[in-house]
Amino acid sequence: MNRRMSAAGAQRGAALIVGLIMLVLITLTVVAGFSLSNGNLKAVGNIQVRDEAVAASNRAIEEVLTSLLLPNPDGTPTLATPVATQSSVDINNDGVVDYQCR
Repeated sequence: MNRRMSAAGAQRGAALIVGLIMLVLITLTVVAGFSLSNGNLKAVGNIQVRDEAVAASNRAIEEVLTSLLLPNPDGTPTLATPVATQSSVDINNDGVVDYQCR
């Protein structure tokens, strides 16, 4: 009877060790996944900011180019002298200027 009890006690200890090792491995996997997703989120945020800045600069360029073409009385366009301007761009229409292009 003592032999059966000692064998069962040894198996319970091994199961505990294996369970703890699996718990550590799962924890490391979750931490690595969180780290990767955090890095990806930062990269996507940077790409979004870059795209917004490019869109703002394209809008400023279009404003300047359209201001250079002045219509004559006969309807033909005339090139005007370029003037330095500042263009304020609100990307998300919240009333706050997000970008200023000069």
